[in-house]
Amino acid sequence: MSLDWKSFAAIYLVGMIILAVGYASSVYIDSAINGIQTRLRQSDIPQTERWTLEGSLDWHNAQKVAFFQPLTNAAYLLGIVVVLVSIIYTAISTVQDSIVARRVQQETQSEPRGKTTNNAAPMTTRRTGFPIAAGVLTLIASGIVALVAIVALVAAVQLLGYSFYGTSSVAGLLGVSVWNILAFSFGLTSGVFSLRRQQFGLTILGFSLLLTGGCVTVLGFGLVAGSSWVTGLLFGFPVIILTILGLVFVSISKREFP
Repeated sequence: MSLDWKSFAAIYLVGMIILAVGYASSVYIDSAINGIQTRLRQSDIPQTERWTLEGSLDWHNAQKVAFFQPLTNAAYLLGIVVVLVSIIYTAISTVQDSIVARRVQQETQSEPRGKTTNNAAPMTTRRTGFPIAAGVLTLIASGIVALVAIVALVAAVQLLGYSFYGTSSVAGLLGVSVWNILAFSFGLTSGVFSLRRQQFGLTILGFSLLLTGGCVTVLGFGLVAGSSWVTGLLFGFPVIILTILGLVFVSISKREFP
Protein backbone atom coordinates (compact mmCIF):
# COMPACT_ATOMS: atom_id res chain seq x y z
CA MET A 1 0.00 0.00 0.00
CA SER A 2 1.72 3.17 -1.16
CA LEU A 3 0.90 6.55 0.29
CA ASP A 4 -1.66 8.26 -1.96
CA TRP A 5 -2.49 11.76 -0.74
CA LYS A 6 -5.27 12.19 -3.30
CA SER A 7 -7.10 9.19 -1.86
CA PHE A 8 -6.61 10.47 1.68
CA ALA A 9 -7.82 13.96 0.78
CA ALA A 10 -10.88 12.57 -1.02
CA ILE A 11 -11.90 10.30 1.88
CA TYR A 12 -11.26 13.02 4.45
CA LEU A 13 -13.22 15.59 2.45
CA VAL A 14 -16.19 13.23 2.18
CA GLY A 15 -16.13 12.74 5.96
CA MET A 16 -16.04 16.48 6.62
CA ILE A 17 -18.91 17.08 4.18
CA ILE A 18 -21.01 14.46 5.99
CA LEU A 19 -20.20 16.09 9.33
CA ALA A 20 -21.10 19.49 7.89
CA VAL A 21 -24.47 18.14 6.72
CA GLY A 22 -25.20 16.88 10.23
CA TYR A 23 -24.16 20.18 11.75
CA ALA A 24 -26.19 22.20 9.24
CA SER A 25 -29.35 20.17 9.90
CA SER A 26 -28.93 20.66 13.65
CA VAL A 27 -28.33 24.40 13.32
CA TYR A 28 -31.27 24.83 10.96
CA ILE A 29 -33.91 23.23 13.16
CA ASP A 30 -32.58 24.81 16.34
CA SER A 31 -32.48 28.25 14.73
CA ALA A 32 -36.04 27.85 13.47
CA ILE A 33 -37.33 26.80 16.90
CA ASN A 34 -35.40 29.56 18.70
CA GLY A 35 -36.74 32.15 16.25
CA ILE A 36 -40.34 31.09 16.87
CA GLN A 37 -39.83 31.03 20.64
CA THR A 38 -38.27 34.48 20.56
CA ARG A 39 -41.25 35.80 18.61
CA LEU A 40 -43.70 34.19 21.06
CA ARG A 41 -42.01 35.97 23.98
CA GLN A 42 -43.05 39.30 22.54
CA SER A 43 -46.28 40.61 24.04
CA ASP A 44 -47.35 42.85 21.14
CA ILE A 45 -48.17 40.15 18.60
CA PRO A 46 -51.83 39.53 17.61
CA GLN A 47 -53.59 36.47 18.97
CA THR A 48 -54.08 34.96 15.52
CA GLU A 49 -50.38 35.20 14.82
CA ARG A 50 -49.63 33.67 18.22
CA TRP A 51 -51.83 30.68 17.40
CA THR A 52 -50.04 30.29 14.06
CA LEU A 53 -46.65 30.47 15.75
CA GLU A 54 -47.66 27.93 18.38
CA GLY A 55 -48.79 25.53 15.67
CA SER A 56 -45.56 26.09 13.77
CA LEU A 57 -43.55 25.49 16.95
CA ASP A 58 -45.32 22.19 17.56
CA TRP A 59 -44.64 21.13 13.97
CA HIS A 60 -40.95 22.04 14.15
CA ASN A 61 -40.52 20.21 17.47
CA ALA A 62 -42.13 17.11 15.98
CA GLN A 63 -39.91 17.31 12.89
CA LYS A 64 -36.85 17.72 15.09
CA VAL A 65 -37.58 14.48 16.94
CA ALA A 66 -38.77 12.51 13.90
CA PHE A 67 -36.31 13.64 11.22
CA PHE A 68 -33.61 16.16 12.11
CA GLN A 69 -32.19 14.51 15.24
CA PRO A 70 -31.84 11.06 13.59
CA LEU A 71 -30.30 12.72 10.53
CA THR A 72 -27.85 14.67 12.67
CA ASN A 73 -26.83 11.67 14.77
CA ALA A 74 -26.40 9.45 11.71
CA ALA A 75 -24.35 12.09 9.89
CA TYR A 76 -22.10 12.66 12.92
CA LEU A 77 -21.51 8.93 13.36
CA LEU A 78 -20.86 8.26 9.68
CA GLY A 79 -18.69 11.36 9.28
CA ILE A 80 -16.50 10.50 12.26
CA VAL A 81 -16.06 6.95 10.98
CA VAL A 82 -15.04 8.18 7.51
CA VAL A 83 -12.59 10.72 8.96
CA LEU A 84 -11.04 8.09 11.22
CA VAL A 85 -10.73 5.69 8.28
CA SER A 86 -8.87 8.34 6.27
CA ILE A 87 -6.51 9.05 9.17
CA ILE A 88 -5.86 5.37 9.86
CA TYR A 89 -5.27 4.79 6.16
CA THR A 90 -2.71 7.59 6.12
CA ALA A 91 -0.94 6.27 9.22
CA ILE A 92 -0.74 2.71 7.89
CA SER A 93 0.41 3.86 4.45
CA THR A 94 3.13 6.05 5.94
CA VAL A 95 4.40 3.29 8.22
CA GLN A 96 4.48 0.80 5.37
CA ASP A 97 6.38 3.23 3.15
CA SER A 98 8.90 3.72 5.94
CA ILE A 99 9.30 -0.05 6.34
CA VAL A 100 9.93 -0.44 2.61
CA ALA A 101 12.50 2.37 2.68
CA ARG A 102 14.33 0.71 5.59
CA ARG A 103 14.38 -2.63 3.80
CA VAL A 104 15.88 -1.00 0.73
CA GLN A 105 18.47 0.68 2.92
CA GLN A 106 19.33 -2.59 4.63
CA GLU A 107 19.71 -4.33 1.27
CA THR A 108 21.98 -1.52 0.14
CA GLN A 109 24.11 -1.85 3.26
CA SER A 110 24.40 -5.61 2.74
CA GLU A 111 25.97 -5.21 -0.71
CA PRO A 112 29.70 -5.99 -1.20
CA ARG A 113 32.16 -3.44 0.13
CA GLY A 114 33.34 -2.58 -3.33
CA LYS A 115 29.92 -1.11 -4.10
CA THR A 116 29.45 0.62 -0.77
CA THR A 117 31.29 3.76 -1.80
CA ASN A 118 29.02 4.28 -4.76
CA ASN A 119 25.93 4.05 -2.56
CA ALA A 120 27.23 6.09 0.36
CA ALA A 121 25.68 9.36 -0.74
CA PRO A 122 22.19 7.97 -1.39
CA MET A 123 22.22 6.23 1.99
CA THR A 124 22.89 9.47 3.84
CA THR A 125 20.14 11.36 1.98
CA ARG A 126 17.48 8.65 2.12
CA ARG A 127 14.21 10.06 3.45
CA THR A 128 10.89 8.70 4.64
CA GLY A 129 7.38 10.00 4.08
CA PHE A 130 6.79 10.89 7.74
CA PRO A 131 7.58 14.64 7.49
CA ILE A 132 5.38 14.97 4.41
CA ALA A 133 2.56 13.11 6.13
CA ALA A 134 2.91 15.34 9.19
CA GLY A 135 2.95 18.47 7.05
CA VAL A 136 -0.19 17.56 5.11
CA LEU A 137 -2.08 16.56 8.25
CA THR A 138 -1.05 19.81 9.92
CA LEU A 139 -2.13 21.94 6.98
CA ILE A 140 -5.56 20.27 7.07
CA ALA A 141 -5.80 20.85 10.83
CA SER A 142 -4.78 24.48 10.30
CA GLY A 143 -7.60 24.93 7.83
CA ILE A 144 -10.07 23.54 10.35
CA VAL A 145 -8.96 25.91 13.13
CA ALA A 146 -9.21 28.81 10.70
CA LEU A 147 -12.82 27.77 10.04
CA VAL A 148 -13.39 27.50 13.80
CA ALA A 149 -12.11 31.04 14.27
CA ILE A 150 -14.63 32.32 11.72
CA VAL A 151 -17.51 30.28 13.20
CA ALA A 152 -16.74 31.45 16.75
CA LEU A 153 -16.53 35.08 15.62
CA VAL A 154 -19.86 34.86 13.77
CA ALA A 155 -21.49 33.13 16.75
CA ALA A 156 -20.23 35.84 19.11
CA VAL A 157 -21.68 38.56 16.88
CA GLN A 158 -25.02 36.74 16.71
CA LEU A 159 -25.19 36.34 20.50
CA LEU A 160 -24.87 40.09 20.90
CA GLY A 161 -28.43 40.37 19.59
CA TYR A 162 -29.90 38.19 22.37
CA SER A 163 -30.14 39.80 25.77
CA PHE A 164 -30.57 36.48 27.60
CA TYR A 165 -26.98 35.52 26.72
CA GLY A 166 -24.43 36.96 29.10
CA THR A 167 -21.36 38.89 28.10
CA SER A 168 -19.21 36.00 29.34
CA SER A 169 -20.48 33.79 26.51
CA VAL A 170 -19.62 36.43 23.91
CA ALA A 171 -16.20 37.03 25.46
CA GLY A 172 -15.54 33.29 25.58
CA LEU A 173 -16.36 32.81 21.92
CA LEU A 174 -14.17 35.77 21.02
CA GLY A 175 -11.36 34.14 23.02
CA VAL A 176 -11.84 30.90 21.08
CA SER A 177 -11.68 32.86 17.82
CA VAL A 178 -8.51 34.74 18.76
CA TRP A 179 -6.74 31.63 20.03
CA ASN A 180 -7.58 29.67 16.90
CA ILE A 181 -6.27 32.48 14.71
CA LEU A 182 -2.98 32.18 16.64
CA ALA A 183 -3.07 28.38 16.31
CA PHE A 184 -3.73 28.69 12.58
CA SER A 185 -0.75 30.96 11.98
CA PHE A 186 1.68 28.73 13.90
CA GLY A 187 0.15 25.52 12.52
CA LEU A 188 0.42 26.74 8.94
CA THR A 189 4.07 27.67 9.49
CA SER A 190 4.92 24.35 11.15
CA GLY A 191 3.20 22.45 8.32
CA VAL A 192 5.38 24.19 5.75
CA PHE A 193 8.50 23.55 7.87
CA SER A 194 7.58 19.87 8.12
CA LEU A 195 7.11 19.54 4.36
CA ARG A 196 10.51 21.15 3.81
CA ARG A 197 12.14 19.28 6.74
CA GLN A 198 13.32 22.50 8.40
CA GLN A 199 13.30 24.00 11.91
CA PHE A 200 12.42 20.95 13.99
CA GLY A 201 11.97 22.97 17.21
CA LEU A 202 9.64 25.53 15.65
CA THR A 203 7.71 22.72 13.97
CA ILE A 204 7.07 21.05 17.33
CA LEU A 205 6.06 24.40 18.83
CA GLY A 206 3.55 25.01 16.03
CA PHE A 207 2.11 21.53 16.43
CA SER A 208 1.71 22.09 20.16
CA LEU A 209 -0.17 25.37 19.69
CA LEU A 210 -2.33 23.74 17.05
CA LEU A 211 -3.14 20.92 19.49
CA THR A 212 -4.18 23.43 22.14
CA GLY A 213 -6.38 25.08 19.50
CA GLY A 214 -8.33 21.84 19.14
CA CYS A 215 -8.66 21.50 22.92
CA VAL A 216 -9.76 25.13 23.29
CA THR A 217 -12.38 24.56 20.59
CA VAL A 218 -13.90 21.58 22.43
CA LEU A 219 -13.86 23.30 25.82
CA GLY A 220 -14.85 26.71 24.49
CA PHE A 221 -18.00 25.65 22.69
CA GLY A 222 -18.88 23.16 25.43
CA LEU A 223 -18.48 25.47 28.43
CA VAL A 224 -19.05 28.93 26.99
CA ALA A 225 -21.84 28.20 24.52
CA GLY A 226 -23.47 25.53 26.69
CA SER A 227 -25.45 23.24 24.41
CA SER A 228 -22.98 23.71 21.54
CA TRP A 229 -20.58 21.05 22.83
CA VAL A 230 -21.36 18.96 19.74
CA THR A 231 -20.01 21.80 17.61
CA GLY A 232 -16.83 21.80 19.69
CA LEU A 233 -16.37 18.06 19.17
CA LEU A 234 -17.18 18.36 15.47
CA PHE A 235 -14.40 20.86 14.85
CA GLY A 236 -12.01 20.20 17.74
CA PHE A 237 -11.79 16.39 17.64
CA PRO A 238 -10.35 16.17 14.09
CA VAL A 239 -7.78 18.85 14.91
CA ILE A 240 -6.63 16.96 18.00
CA ILE A 241 -6.33 13.63 16.15
CA LEU A 242 -4.56 15.11 13.11
CA THR A 243 -2.11 17.09 15.24
CA ILE A 244 -1.24 14.13 17.47
CA LEU A 245 -0.50 12.04 14.37
CA GLY A 246 1.62 14.89 13.02
CA LEU A 247 3.59 15.09 16.25
CA VAL A 248 4.22 11.34 16.16
CA PHE A 249 5.37 11.42 12.53
CA VAL A 250 7.68 14.40 13.08
CA SER A 251 9.17 12.84 16.23
CA ILE A 252 9.89 9.60 14.37
CA SER A 253 11.62 11.48 11.53
CA LYS A 254 13.62 13.86 13.73
CA ARG A 255 16.91 12.76 12.11
CA GLU A 256 15.73 14.04 8.74
CA PHE A 257 15.65 17.62 10.04
CA PRO A 258 18.96 19.52 9.91
